[in-house]
Formats: sequence, structure tokens, C-alpha cells
Amino acid sequence: MARSFTLNDLYVVSEARRSKVGAKLLEVAAACSRVESAVRLSFPQPWTTKQRRPYILLKVGSTIRNSVCTDCHFNPNKALDKRGEIVRITFDSNVWRPVGDPSRSPNDPEHGAFKVIHSALAAGTVVGLLSDTVFTLEGIARSDRKNFLGQYSAKITTKTTEQPGGIIKVSLSIGPDLDAHPGNNSCLSSHLNDALALNFKLMHCPRVAGISNSDLKESWYFASEQPFDEVSNRFGEVGRRIQTVGAGMHHIQEIAKRYVSPSKLWSQGLAAAPTTEDRAIAAAVAEWADGDMVAAHVAYGNHYICTRDSAKGAGSTSVFSPANRAWLANDYGVRFVSPTELAALA
Repeated sequence: MARSFTLNDLYVVSEARRSKVGAKLLEVAAACSRVESAVRLSFPQPWTTKQRRPYILLKVGSTIRNSVCTDCHFNPNKALDKRGEIVRITFDSNVWRPVGDPSRSPNDPEHGAFKVIHSALAAGTVVGLLSDTVFTLEGIARSDRKNFLGQYSAKITTKTTEQPGGIIKVSLSIGPDLDAHPGNNSCLSSHLNDALALNFKLMHCPRVAGISNSDLKESWYFASEQPFDEVSNRFGEVGRRIQTVGAGMHHIQEIAKRYVSPSKLWSQGLAAAPTTEDRAIAAAVAEWADGDMVAAHVAYGNHYICTRDSAKGAGSTSVFSPANRAWLANDYGVRFVSPTELAALA
């Protein structure tokens, strides 16, 4: 039977004070909304995943690991994964908004799950991550996607310097056009503020001269322990694999190629595409963003992807189709969960 925590239940053995895992769990348990008063302890260093001492060192009575808070549903036994790391969740576009503020969707069938996940994020027992394509690709209004992508081009700069002996050195750099993107609209900004309040972090989706949104701050991005080159290479590997099965970025490229010669950039075909392709292009951009989200999830080594997308509309051509989920799980260990399933784990 679930029991709630009280201040009298909390005590820490001396070793737990030196265990950063134990310290983190104490902090979370103390933040539980059913605890009668807050517990404040000072530790010399912040908790890090590098310290993986057994969290059994933290005790709440004799049964903390089998206890669940009846209010915020905090369960210490599920707060950490098997390696002793705080669980990182990649949230799809159809989940992170209602999770950020469940009161915005009171009639949603999964409203209860949203509240549980929100509480877990607020307590710090899980960490939420978003692909930055939510604000770059999907941040472009559906009706504007064809024109924006058809007209977008990388920013190319050259620099000429004179070297000793009269040698002229010319350097060239290619990067995103930081002025092209319209930025976050008021609705997206509001939802982003909800997410940031829950300590959501963003993930880079590194593409050469990729679309950038200047409203996004670098401090909002997740600081991976992996070198960025490794993250970037892994992202590219998974992204290409997704494209080869006809999902992700494959859709938008196939549409564009119908309206441009092979000698030109595929994106130029979008500008020439007729208005009858507008809806297909808008949907293809959404699939592109989904593919990049999955690639970033693998590149950053996150634990679960929480989505409500069952690929009913796109079928086998969606990165979320059963066939694609199968090889992503087998080859890259991707674990997909619905909000209800995630709430049961949180």
C-alpha cells in the first residue's frame, strides 16, 4: 500500500552524507509535497552521475525504496536507472506542452499522466529534453514552410589575407543564416517558459548550415559529458539510417527533387513546388523534425522517448512506425513510451 512521507520518516546514515546519490535522493524526498517541513542539508559539491554509490544508503524509515508519495507519486526505487543515473526523457512535440502545464489540457484522457510526469520533472527525479527542431523546423508556421525553406540559404563568408612572400590566403566559412528564422511566436514562447521552469534542456541537431533560431540561448542546451564531435557524428549516423528507410528528412527531399534538376540543391525545388504541395511539405517538415529528434536522442544517450505518435497517418513512412521502432530498439536501444507508461515509471 502506498504511504506518504513525513518529516519523522527522514533520517540519513552517516555514509549517506558522503554519497552524492544519497544526497540527491534526500533532496528529492525532502522536496516531496507531502513532507511536513523542508529539510536543508549542505553538501560541498553538487550531485553528478559520475558518483554512483548505492542509493540504499538513504533511508526513509525502513521502507523508503518501496514507498510512493500519495500526492506527487515520487518513488525512490524508480527515480534512478540501473546505472544510478537520473533518467533522461526525450519528449515529443505532442507531449512536452501538456506536461509543461497540465492545467492547459484538463480534459485530455492522459491528464493524470501529465500531472505525474510534471511532478517528477519538478522534483528532479527525471530530466526532460527537447530537440531544438521544435523551435527551428516546427517553429515555422505550417503555411510558411514551403516559402521559408525554398528561399533559405546558408550564410557564406570569405576572408582574404596576405601572407609572407606575397601569398594570398582565402578562407571560406559556411554557417546558418541567423537572421532568416522568424523566432518563437507568443504561444511557443509561453510553452517554452513552462518547460524551462521544469529545467527542460535542449538538444542540438547539428547539420552544416542548418536552420537556427536566434531566440534560443546556449545556456538552455544540455551539457553532455560526451565530446560534441562524438554527439555530432552519432547524430549524423542515425539520421542517415533513418533516411535510408524512407523516413525523417527523406520525405521533404523527395518532394523537392520533383521540382528541381539534379545539378541544383534539393531545397530549391521547394520554391518551385506548386501550392498543391503546401500541405505535403508542412507534414514532411514535421516528419523531418521527428527523425532529427530520434537521432538526437540516440546521440545524447537518453533513456526514453515519450510520444503519443503511433504513425497512424504516415504509416510505414514515419520514423514512429512499428517497423522503424523495432530496428531503432534493436540497433540503438531506443525505448518508446507513452505518457501513461512513463507516468508508471516516474
